[in-house]
Amino acid sequence: MVRMMLWIAGCTLLVAAVAAGCKKKDEGTGGTAAGQAGAPTGEQVGAPAGADSAGACLKKDELAGPSCDEQLGFPADQLAVVKDLCVSTAGARWIDGPCPRENATGACSKKDATSNTEFNNWYYADSSGLGTPEDVQKLCADNQLEFLAP
Repeated sequence: MVRMMLWIAGCTLLVAAVAAGCKKKDEGTGGTAAGQAGAPTGEQVGAPAGADSAGACLKKDELAGPSCDEQLGFPADQLAVVKDLCVSTAGARWIDGPCPRENATGACSKKDATSNTEFNNWYYADSSGLGTPEDVQKLCADNQLEFLAP
């Protein structure tokens, strides 16, 4: 659990650092992605109103189970930094667009109203990790993050 909390804190700091350098651009949102074995698949949802672009990193953590780090509203050049980090992580896969919602148990969310950006860490039903919405709600509360229902 400590390792998971440190990982969430690290992701939050990464998003804050990327958000600090964000500048608005007139670019559209990315597309959707097909699933991979052992990862969530299904419906994609849109980025926040006025968002520049969205991207997500699908992965499976040994403690938390399958999850997806979703960045919404970031300019494409800032998403490129996050994408590079994602694809350099073993077992992770980048998708253009938001995280899939199929089989999601919930997300912990960090929003920045100043830059109109949002970082959501989605979790999915899996016996090895955060398998219920209650598990995710507790994780979010413990880290002072907003819980998002699927």
